[in-house]
Amino acid sequence: IGYRADVVVMAVDSATPGRLSIVYYRTLKSSEFLERIENWHETCAWRHTYHAIEVQDERGKTKKRYIPFIGAPAPADIAEAAYGSRLDDKLKKTTIKRLLPCIVDGQPIPRDLVESVVRRASNRAGLSGYDWSKALTIACALYRKYKHGKENFYMSLDETRNTRDYLFGRLLAIADVMEERALSEAEKKRPTNATRYMQQYSQRPFGTWKQIHELLTPYFMRLGNNASYYKWLIAQVGDLFKPEDFTSNKPLTGEYLLGYYCQRQKMWEKKEKPASDEIDNADSNE
Repeated sequence: IGYRADVVVMAVDSATPGRLSIVYYRTLKSSEFLERIENWHETCAWRHTYHAIEVQDERGKTKKRYIPFIGAPAPADIAEAAYGSRLDDKLKKTTIKRLLPCIVDGQPIPRDLVESVVRRASNRAGLSGYDWSKALTIACALYRKYKHGKENFYMSLDETRNTRDYLFGRLLAIADVMEERALSEAEKKRPTNATRYMQQYSQRPFGTWKQIHELLTPYFMRLGNNASYYKWLIAQVGDLFKPEDFTSNKPLTGEYLLGYYCQRQKMWEKKEKPASDEIDNADSNE
């Protein structure tokens, strides 16, 4: 099939047994079709960890092994991230139907769908670890796609980005990782305060950040000299804020999830450097 050949994209639905209805139909050149599919996967890509394969352990028992991948989430996974794994077939089909023009015709992702995924990803305390992690990365992918053409977002941390929502996301991640590490050293398992207050934080960031920061005090004391690194990092991010942005309690957009995800990834990618090394490196770059 040449690049000039026509391609038909058609979606059908069985409303009743033995009867199909066409819910989407589009004819376009194969070259145009391939370009739009490629564009979708490039502009809606993010790093995900929810794909699993079944493997056998040494005892012959079957277990799931999660394989990280970078790409666009499948329409069915987007529907699940927006409305939960218990969404009915009708809503799932409707959501997939709404996404087809975004993939094939290059139309913008519906704003309400993006906001629904962002809200669900912000409700970390109400989701299991797997469901939240899946919702988070899909929310990042959709928001990145939604803003494509207006703003460029990277899958790695952008330390020069000084937009309000991105910076608030970074602050939340720093508090989250710090408390996770402190709890791990104390062999305690419980949600961090950043986890508990995440939904409230997305609606009232400044006021909630003051609460979260105050609750970090015992962890600063517990970590001793290691706490210097986190204090320095919080100060570094805080210095990037415009004063009026930091004190604003305006609800955050999905951009804060990108800052949150990228900051967490960077902090967990490698072992923590001594605070003195981090500060010395920062000073030498000035």
